[in-house]
Amino acid sequence: MIAAYLRRVRGAVADPERIVICAGFAQGFNLVLRALAQQGVGTIAFEDPGHADDRGTAERWGLNAIPVPVDEHGLDAEALSRSGARGVLLTPAHQSPSGVVLAPWRRQAIAAWADAADATVIEDDYDRNQMMSTCRRSCRCAGGWRCHGLGSMNGGTRRNRRRRKGAR
Repeated sequence: MIAAYLRRVRGAVADPERIVICAGFAQGFNLVLRALAQQGVGTIAFEDPGHADDRGTAERWGLNAIPVPVDEHGLDAEALSRSGARGVLLTPAHQSPSGVVLAPWRRQAIAAWADAADATVIEDDYDRNQMMSTCRRSCRCAGGWRCHGLGSMNGGTRRNRRRRKGAR
């Protein structure tokens, strides 16, 4: 049922056998970071501005957290390519705290980077339910590439409320 919802409503590539239900974003994010660290990934990129708590979580897993600038088109894909990262955490539908939507041509550039770098995109889908008319599809999860989409079936979570208050 969840896979069908993700395919129908969010346009995601969703296989029921690859869906993991977690207690929340923090648990899912920690699972993904642990798996990446165990695979030898050493550096993860984060949107700047962004949330220090997410970078701190990566650092606790022994990953180097690299800030990548966000402008009016979203994450700077050229800066991401130069970062040496093998993963990136994105909020593509509604970047927090700026509110910028990741531009389609940036999505394509990030996808090309991920393919070239054998990298992983982690999508924080925190505001998707509120932003459906602006950005229906995920950055990577809709394309069938290696992606970890983290989201909630509930639009009123504590993380959503915290993000609306702005970056820390």
